[in-house]
Amino acid sequence: NFWSYFRRLIIFAIIAQIPFAFAFTSIVLMDFNILFSIALGLLLIKWYDTKWGSWVFWLLIPVFIVASLFVQFSIAGVAMIFLFYVLRNHGKWRIIIPLIVSFLWFTETIQIIIEMVSGTFEGFTPHFFYRTAMGVGNIVALMLLFAYNGQRGRRMKWFFYIFYPLHLAILALFGIIFHLGLRLVFI
Repeated sequence: NFWSYFRRLIIFAIIAQIPFAFAFTSIVLMDFNILFSIALGLLLIKWYDTKWGSWVFWLLIPVFIVASLFVQFSIAGVAMIFLFYVLRNHGKWRIIIPLIVSFLWFTETIQIIIEMVSGTFEGFTPHFFYRTAMGVGNIVALMLLFAYNGQRGRRMKWFFYIFYPLHLAILALFGIIFHLGLRLVFI
């Protein structure tokens, strides 16, 4: 049931938002966690299924684009969810196209090329390696998806709904303890 799934995503997205904000020191109202990204991608899929082929479909696309600027993985994350759905029956292309989008977006390849051409490339900084690691991580995840055999696995959905906010809360707690520990050392 679409609406049950959507409602469940939103409930757990709201629950996870505060630990997410603390874990990643983000502004709570400006950077929403991955469950919001999935919910937005799901809404886009529903909109596509009901309005594709009419001019009304294109009417809300700018709204989806702007909304995706405020969720984790931004436009690329929502676009990848949508691409996986649209390309689900297209053999290897169902993975190859999202792989290319993912790699170009998360490694900021186009931005790096522009920086190199304009002479503003700062070289191999930690940020460069972070961008590269994001791209490689996405490639590994997509390779695992490519290996998916189409069979349903063990029913563990509630485990993952609970695990996501719980692991964020643990990360946030470690961050707070680490931050306080550093303050105590330097006082």
